Amino acid sequence: MEARLLLLEKLTFAVAEARDIDAALGWVLGQICGTTGWAYGEVWVPRQDQEQLECHPAWFSLSPDMQTFRQRSEDVTFALDQGLPGRAWKTKAPCWMQDVTKEPGFLRSPLAKAVGLKTGMAIPILAGDEVVAVMVFFAFEARAQEEELIALVSAVAAQLGILIRWKRAEGALRQAHDELESRVHHRTVELAQANASLKSEMAARQRAQDDRLQLVRRLVTAQEEERRRVARELHDQMGQHLTGLMLLVKNMEVELRDIPAAQVHAGRLMELADLLMRETDTLARELRPPALDDWGVNLVLERYVKEWSGRTGVVVEFVCKGFNETRLPSQVEITLYRVVQEGLTNIQKHARARTTSIVLEKQSGQVSVMLEDNGAGFNVAEVLSSPNPERRLGLIGMKERLSNVSGTLDIESAPGCGTTLYFRIPVEAIRDG
Repeated sequence: MEARLLLLEKLTFAVAEARDIDAALGWVLGQICGTTGWAYGEVWVPRQDQEQLECHPAWFSLSPDMQTFRQRSEDVTFALDQGLPGRAWKTKAPCWMQDVTKEPGFLRSPLAKAVGLKTGMAIPILAGDEVVAVMVFFAFEARAQEEELIALVSAVAAQLGILIRWKRAEGALRQAHDELESRVHHRTVELAQANASLKSEMAARQRAQDDRLQLVRRLVTAQEEERRRVARELHDQMGQHLTGLMLLVKNMEVELRDIPAAQVHAGRLMELADLLMRETDTLARELRPPALDDWGVNLVLERYVKEWSGRTGVVVEFVCKGFNETRLPSQVEITLYRVVQEGLTNIQKHARARTTSIVLEKQSGQVSVMLEDNGAGFNVAEVLSSPNPERRLGLIGMKERLSNVSGTLDIESAPGCGTTLYFRIPVEAIRDG
């Protein structure tokens, strides 16, 4: 009794610390056979389809004569309630046969007779309510049913059931972990590929944007050069022609001084020639003010704003801050001049404003313009998204010009509340050339 209790304690600790189920089963079979005098021990496990029991690799024997019995048993399977293992599988309870050779349901009866086996004992191993294995033991002598032995082996079987459940959970957890690792790996690869594709697409877009910006800069430069050429031709050639016309009319006035009607016509011609001269000069300066190359944008804008106010009747307050003898880069100056010019043109066409204020300010690292009017105002989002390009052409033009010098345009407006435009250009990022 004491020896069996020690065996139970030994087996319980050994099973609890086991890391391999097959090795634990083989070791348990050997310990039970060696301690209790059973000649042979084996294990049967359900197939995956749960319809048959098949022989497990774990087995133990004290007699070399059992090798043939073992080999023949490997080819045998048991259905539910068939043979000693099948009964324990069905009932989920221990099963005892005092003489297996006389049991009609014992499939291996001829084999048992040949090697001299008599008593058989089957103990199911349960994981929860499921029979996961059946341990079977045989003795050469006939033995009466031993409840104490059955209880001992059942206790060990319970520990084995716990081990198997734990191993199954561990295997399921490992499988889940491996599947998760695999999914994470695949997802990481997909994300890396998507990221590489996105970077490539972004790089392509950036190249396209850079190419577009270079093209716009070239177009603006070409436009400004053409404006300069046309303005020069207007100022020089048209100015010369008009000056010649005015001299000719002056001579006519002298030569025809005795003809009153001719004097009247000559006076009208002189007035018309003078008007053409002034309008040509204004047009030339609007195309490209020559003073911009000599005076600087602050002085040229102040003069232009004053003339614009005189032509349109809109009262303009012009404030200039932070400018000194240091000139801005020519790209910045012409951009400021053009966006203010476009802004005032928009006010004249659409705003119906009575007053306008312009604040031109040069600060460390940037130059800014605030152009504000008290006119009709508009819905900014609606205009910028309008399918009619005429409604947004002026704003788009200003944005394009500012983008050439890394500048920005912010618009604040609402119907009936006037409009404020903010132009900002980072001066340090711009160089001439």
